[in-house]
Amino acid sequence: MRSLEINDNVAVKANPSLYGTVTRTNTVSHEPLEDELIIAHTDVPPAILHEFVQTGMPPRGYVFVEFSDEAAGSSLVSEDDLVLLSRLFQIGDPVKREGSSMTGTVTNISESYILEPITTKPDFAKSCLGFNPSVMGTCTAECESRLPSQFSHPNPHTLIYDVPSWEVQRAQDLVQDDYVIMSGWLGIVDEVEYDVVVVLANGSVVVVTGMEHLHIPVPDYGKPLVALPEPDGFIIPDILASRQSWSNTIPVQRPRPGTFVIVDNNSLRRGPWLKGSYTPTTPAHGYVLDVRAGNSFVAWVESDPALGVAQAYHGPPSPSPVLHIYEPNSNFLEHGGLRLKENVHIYDKGLMPSNSERREIRGPQPGAYPSLGHAGEICTGQDHAVGAHVIFRDPIGAAEKYKGSKETRHGQFNHSSLYVQGGWDVNEFKVVFINQQASVLWQDGSTTTTDSTQLEEYGLFESELAPTDIVLKREGLRQRPVGAGRKEVSGFNEMAFFERPHDLLPKSVGIVQSVDPDERLARVRWYKEPKIELHSSGQILDPESKFGPIGDIIEDVSLYEIMSFPTLQRRRNDMCIVALHLMTPAHKSESTTLNSADARSPKASRHDSGRSGERIANSASIPSTTSNVGQAKSLGEQTATDWVGQVVAIGLDGTTTVRLGAAQPCRDLRVDYDAITTIISDQEADGDADEDIMDVDSLGSTYDFYSDGSMEAIEERVEYEGGRRLDNDSGDDNWVSDEDMNEDEDQSQEFTDAQEEGQTGNTDMANPEEDGKDAPKARSSQPSILHLYAALPSEEPPAFNVLEREPPPDQFGLHSISTAGKFLKRIMREHQILATSLPAGEIYVRTYESRLDLLRCLIIGPRDTPYENAPFLIDLYLPAGFPAEPPTAHFHSWTSGLGRINPNLYEEGKICLSLLGTWAGKHESESWSEKATILQLLVSLQGLVFVKRPFYNEAGFEGYEQDKRYLRESEQYSEKAFVMARSFVKYAILQPPGGLEDILAGRYLPHDLAAPQNSLLWTVIERARQLLEKSDQARHAYYDGLLDSAGSTDDDNRVFLRPLSLGACVMLKRTLAELQEQLDQLLHSAPAANNSAEKESASAQQ
Repeated sequence: MRSLEINDNVAVKANPSLYGTVTRTNTVSHEPLEDELIIAHTDVPPAILHEFVQTGMPPRGYVFVEFSDEAAGSSLVSEDDLVLLSRLFQIGDPVKREGSSMTGTVTNISESYILEPITTKPDFAKSCLGFNPSVMGTCTAECESRLPSQFSHPNPHTLIYDVPSWEVQRAQDLVQDDYVIMSGWLGIVDEVEYDVVVVLANGSVVVVTGMEHLHIPVPDYGKPLVALPEPDGFIIPDILASRQSWSNTIPVQRPRPGTFVIVDNNSLRRGPWLKGSYTPTTPAHGYVLDVRAGNSFVAWVESDPALGVAQAYHGPPSPSPVLHIYEPNSNFLEHGGLRLKENVHIYDKGLMPSNSERREIRGPQPGAYPSLGHAGEICTGQDHAVGAHVIFRDPIGAAEKYKGSKETRHGQFNHSSLYVQGGWDVNEFKVVFINQQASVLWQDGSTTTTDSTQLEEYGLFESELAPTDIVLKREGLRQRPVGAGRKEVSGFNEMAFFERPHDLLPKSVGIVQSVDPDERLARVRWYKEPKIELHSSGQILDPESKFGPIGDIIEDVSLYEIMSFPTLQRRRNDMCIVALHLMTPAHKSESTTLNSADARSPKASRHDSGRSGERIANSASIPSTTSNVGQAKSLGEQTATDWVGQVVAIGLDGTTTVRLGAAQPCRDLRVDYDAITTIISDQEADGDADEDIMDVDSLGSTYDFYSDGSMEAIEERVEYEGGRRLDNDSGDDNWVSDEDMNEDEDQSQEFTDAQEEGQTGNTDMANPEEDGKDAPKARSSQPSILHLYAALPSEEPPAFNVLEREPPPDQFGLHSISTAGKFLKRIMREHQILATSLPAGEIYVRTYESRLDLLRCLIIGPRDTPYENAPFLIDLYLPAGFPAEPPTAHFHSWTSGLGRINPNLYEEGKICLSLLGTWAGKHESESWSEKATILQLLVSLQGLVFVKRPFYNEAGFEGYEQDKRYLRESEQYSEKAFVMARSFVKYAILQPPGGLEDILAGRYLPHDLAAPQNSLLWTVIERARQLLEKSDQARHAYYDGLLDSAGSTDDDNRVFLRPLSLGACVMLKRTLAELQEQLDQLLHSAPAANNSAEKESASAQQ
């Protein structure tokens, strides 16, 4: 059996009645266990179980399973003791097939269930319903077995089989993370308080508000009890009294009708009572009849854009964050009598358009995009796991459809009033088995439909490009520092891009049509004349950006030549807001496409009042067209719900199909990119922007926008009127007022020129001597190797040195308060160790007389690794708690937006290492202590991070080096790291970091210009050139073995690369050409270079 994954539905082989969901695996890092009921339902060696309880990380070959029966708790189980029942996906999920390097995206789901009526629980049926479930019968010899081979059930006769997912819906009315539409606002449910109706053992009925008053007993399974949730604080006597008849109880988490519960006496006294009344002899246990939402707490994240127009761009006032979804109902009528408030709509993601509302989706080109039928036939996936409770959307129709076998009634749905106790509808079902088929669009453009258990979730630390992704081409890309003048536009500068946030102005924007994952090539269809501007290093899309019509030019490009940003993407299953209100009634009924030209109106900015600070909507405005203001809805009219939708399909022509699931009736609409005003992503923030790691004091307030909250900020467009932000946020000085209109016109022309000219090479260059600013000052000249040659030392630079100069402006921690005076003696000891023990020619450290708490470190990549001969810059800051606390480290990433060069080294500077306290090591000895030294830290970075196969440095992949499951991903990651590392050489010699000029010159440049072959730069160029030649030969010879950095296969201990892909060759050739050009420039201008070096030396002596 293939390895299990999180969210897999599994059953214990020895006891199939124990089935549930995998919640922890060895391939994903986890937080320590909280209070959980853990029972050893299967045999696990004590040492393994003990380590898991301590760390929360299952060892390899084991998974942690949460069983569907809450009283059964959870267990650490060997994968060999489990059977995989089903693996569930939703549209938009990235997947992979075993043994293939190609990834794909789920585009459609076909899902069916086997359901178990809750009325088949004998105790519940007899005591509460007055009904003996045995009359429903059991299987006889005439019954046809309809159970899957991997699943068993004690009474298959009572089950209902092959129920399509769209026929049922979640039984619970409201849960956390549901979307709610009310009074022109879209909100996300943060928390729900439930009212639980319980029928007690004496037949009386009481309502319990809040699940904290309910417990369930833990049966004696005859298995060891590993962990039992501990109550918080003192247990009041009422609770103790109600639980005294049971040896072990746990707080209930998810009660449903039919659940046996224990109620604390205080709740019984309070009531309210629907039948009977409280007496001291009232039994404190019974069964749940109903669970319904009481007070819910909602974060209102976005308003209807049409109402925003009517309210002078600010939108309607947001509703109260406390919401009760039902009309007042003191009698607690059955669910059929409950009525939602008139202006409250709960978005139902499982709802599909009826046949009459399904509309044909026109493809871009015949055969260009695989058709999955009508848009209305796209099923997004219900997100129901095994054990979930559901109800039929049409119970009467279901009773007519599911009559079972004519002869035996095997599989019959008995919908009858006999199952109603005092008006409570208990026609509810438990999902016991799920069969799912997934349609997948693969990277090469092909599609397949297969059983989901044959697919694997592809959730690695860096995503692969896929068809329909939107990308930018590096060629012609220009940038401007955030906060700088609007005219300070220069060619794309990779080093500056990651040293501080920049705005990006791409010339070429396109849609990926297909990807060749082995050759690292993408086929891209480019927009005709896109006008795109990205702010804050690609985090925010400018309000005036327009994609426009898609063009006819399709081009094959290297994956290393294009960039992708989350703000540009539309992901299947994302919630979104569309400008549907601007379409005329005729347009709505006759067309499935909403063009951006029809959808331009002022857009309300994000409204902060009444919104939880932990939720961020990703707002986008459409450029102003005042002629449409009169079409806006007024607050006095009933609020429509057809402005909120869900992305269900994306075309290769840039169009998006949105399902208007709250509209009446539900329908699908095809729109172009510019017509979607907001994307709301459910993804959790990845936490990369860690204030403890990043030098946030040098970044200003730029990161404030997306540093808090669990909603990931994908895109923001903010509308302006008269130069004033309509959300009253005056903190962004990157925008202009009416007085600057002339400058705006100049900038607009410059923007156009940038689109037409492409990259001119006039790239701003960092000036390490400039002081007092966060970012280096631009030089007027082009970066050149001659500048570095002027710093060439006459002798080998020392490995460690204290500089008399001030720290350069890009030094991490520069804006913090100096802490050196607090531990000067320890610093002197560290200096002594560094001066005598650093590996010669491999690690260099510099510090400053004025700031001994700041260190600048250079590590030369080890031989026979993807990082061979490349320079890596790491800054250290010694905090006030040093040496009790570890140094804070910052990695200077020069990866050009290609992703991490190492799983431990993040693009924004974070370094993941146990010695730094940024990663929990398996053993205490791996963590920082006062005995640890900076030398130990640097050597650990060199030996543990810059390794031959860096892919396996990612959390959860340790120990898989000998497993072929991730072999291809590892090889592709090493290739990318090698190619990017050659670029690091280019950046270092053209824009040498301050304080390291002499080291870089001494290590990389020829000391004798007549013998350049004796330099490290020559070695880098020559070995890479040989690798290119050998890779080309290997491709023609169909050789796929390992090579070293020069393409040789002679020494098995030195090989680490497969022959380079075509995409990697394109990028590497370009980098080598630039390096060779610089070296030739140095060699051909030898006299001038020597004179410059002599002048620099004389100046230094003076």
